[in-house]
Amino acid sequence: MALQDRKLKMLDDMNLAYNTKITYQRSFKKLFGFCKKESEIDYEWYNIDSQIKYLQLGDDSLQEMLERFLESEKERVKQDIISPNSIPNYFTAYKIVLEANYREHAVKWKPITIMYPKKEKRSGYKPWITWQIDRMVRKCATLKKEAAILFQSSTGSRVGVHDHPLLMRHMIKMQAPGYDYHCYAILIYAEEDETIEEKDQRLINEENDEEDYSFFAFTNPEASYALDQYHLQRKGLGENFVPQTPIFRGSDTHKYSTGEFYQFSGNAFRKMMGALVVQANLGRIKKRNRFDVMIDHGFRKRFNTILKIDNEINSNITEKLMQHAKGLDGTYLTPTRQQCFDEFVKAIPELTVDEKIKKEMENQKQKEKIDDLEEKNQILVAQNKEIEELKQRQIDFEKKWIEKSFPGIEK
Repeated sequence: MALQDRKLKMLDDMNLAYNTKITYQRSFKKLFGFCKKESEIDYEWYNIDSQIKYLQLGDDSLQEMLERFLESEKERVKQDIISPNSIPNYFTAYKIVLEANYREHAVKWKPITIMYPKKEKRSGYKPWITWQIDRMVRKCATLKKEAAILFQSSTGSRVGVHDHPLLMRHMIKMQAPGYDYHCYAILIYAEEDETIEEKDQRLINEENDEEDYSFFAFTNPEASYALDQYHLQRKGLGENFVPQTPIFRGSDTHKYSTGEFYQFSGNAFRKMMGALVVQANLGRIKKRNRFDVMIDHGFRKRFNTILKIDNEINSNITEKLMQHAKGLDGTYLTPTRQQCFDEFVKAIPELTVDEKIKKEMENQKQKEKIDDLEEKNQILVAQNKEIEELKQRQIDFEKKWIEKSFPGIEK
């Protein structure tokens, strides 16, 4: 088949993450908006409004259009309308569509990339602080909102997990030796029919499939109790829980909804968070169209900071808990669900949002330390007593031996 007879490949045809596709589509929307504003109608690219028309342009027209668009965006950077960091992301979208259609050499990219404006320090780099999350929770009017906030806070997951199947069959209770915590493991980024048992077996056998995107995330006790209360409420309203029931139920149909099962989506979470942040008056600082704390990634940054500051937590497993597929050891390290959880429990006190619960944990930990010291002290007392008894027995034995061996000797 000749190249010109091939079906054109659009972003929707590509194997890209859902959010990545949305971002790239927005980049094209910006480009098409620029083309529409241009008044010189003799341009071949004037008023193009689709990826198909974009791909039908000749090489020279593509080069001219993209260079003119770049100059236009640089002017907007000078006016402090957009961030200079956004521009390379736009052109990544334009390039990938050409590459997917065998036109990677249609544009000379080097003259474009060397004209990118200098990058600036990104905004949105700060994590949510514990007191801010606590204030959000206090503003939650429903158990669902509270459970969702604490879920993100505890797991450090990307909000995109809600755009994949997140079902009851993907949740299981966990227990770590020496800890009396109520926690769950939740398989995220899983296929709809994927089970925890299947994932466990792959980890045990160290089967590293590049297409295996699922990870285990964990809920701390406060997030677990919030989920329990939310699920009890749903059951009380007559909902029948089965393996394919969504952990978070949506109010309308969703990409991964089947029949009566409507799943809470990532977009719905963002909208919920946006409203809560305003209600809680958290005082974020805005620069252009970005805030210093991102609505969704603020949870992830907090999670990452807490786990990496704790030197007792294995750094390689921290990468797995952050859902980084490669991690520090690439694909060579495949810790099991239990091994990951054993590291996660070390961070539970710091990940806890409610100060009262955190204080109770600290008191319990202190009590356990005291109990442990008392137990060790009792053992030490018993050992000292046994040593004294042994010494006395040795003395008595020596006396008897002397009396028997040397009768009449003066004592």
